[in-house]
Amino acid sequence: MRLILIILLPFLGSLGAAFLPSDICKGSMAGGSYALTTALLVVSLYPQVIGADGIVRTTVPWIPALGLDFSLQMDGFAWRLRPAPATYTDCPACIDSCR
Repeated sequence: MRLILIILLPFLGSLGAAFLPSDICKGSMAGGSYALTTALLVVSLYPQVIGADGIVRTTVPWIPALGLDFSLQMDGFAWRLRPAPATYTDCPACIDSCR
């Protein structure tokens, strides 16, 4: 279930940011909190990835009458191929306006 949350959390964060006031500090802090939560969820799956099976799977029945399932999995290659996360240091204007 955590894999589904890892995928949905950035979308929920962007939807939530759309309803925030246009103050850059609140938006950047909200975005940072969603990114940090997603990163913590990914890191929490690390012990399962390096475990015996090495693959974390989540399967949810999608159309049971046809035997179709929605399936996600994370393996060791996902750790090597993930993009580098953006940080607040990438945006000096955001840092200066929040001080």
